[in-house]
Order: sequence, then C-alpha cells, then structure tokens
Amino acid sequence: ACCWKFGDYQRGAELAGVLVHALQGRYGAKHALVAPAMVVAGLCETNLGNFMQGEDMLVRAASLAQGIWGKGHTDATDAAVGLAALYELRGSYELSEISSNSSREDREARLGRWHSGSHQDAVNVALLYLRIEAHEEAEEVLRQSLPGIQSACSA
Repeated sequence: ACCWKFGDYQRGAELAGVLVHALQGRYGAKHALVAPAMVVAGLCETNLGNFMQGEDMLVRAASLAQGIWGKGHTDATDAAVGLAALYELRGSYELSEISSNSSREDREARLGRWHSGSHQDAVNVALLYLRIEAHEEAEEVLRQSLPGIQSACSA
C-alpha cells in the first residue's frame, strides 16, 4: 500500500499482486484479507492505465467484500470508490456517478449519515459533477451534505 500511496504504481501493482496470490494460496480465495489487497492492486493498475485489469480486480474486491461483510463495509465501499475513479478516467461518467452514489448510500446505510467517509463520498460525487460541468447537481450534493460536514468538523 505504501508504494501506491507514494506514487510507485508499478511496484505497488507487483507487490499487491504477490500479496493477493499469497493470501489466496494460504487462506483461500474468499478470505477477508484478500479484498483489501485486491483494492490496492486495482487502484495501482488503474493508475498505470491498465483499466481492464484494474476494473477486474476492483469488481472482484467489491464482490468478495460484499459477500463477507455486506455492501456498506469499508472494503466494499473503497472498491466502489476505486471503480468510480476508473470509470471517470475512462470517460464513463454515468458509471462513475452510479458507483460514487452507490458507495455513498451504502456507507451511509451502514455507518450513518454523519460518518466522515460519507462526507468524503459526497465530496467525490460533487467533484465529479464539477468536472463534467454539472454545477447545479454538485451544489445540491454539497448542500445536502453540509450539515454533516459541519458537524464532523466541529466535533
């Protein structure tokens, strides 16, 4: 994960791939540790421009995490956020919007509207809208999220 966070996506993809393979070999393909490793691998592949590999890894991570913990779990929503970014980079703005909104709704359903992850999801949706010049939609998302963001910042 450190390689990915510091921009060495090639090394991050290699290490995450090794980790996914090792975890699956030792614990099985449906073990709880596999999903977060797949998310990192998918994000690295996406940042390298390997969209098919990134999408495959993120879809598998989301499916695995949802099967183990449910839709609102952090690993599932992280995979959905990764998919939203991938779809946006590919120019599939509608799919990006669907994935972003799904992540936000699932996280809110599990953790509540006031959770900081829900606020970040709302900001991600608003930024997508701004990038595609849907200013009214961006304003509405932020307006709806503002009380929660203010509450989190004052706590």
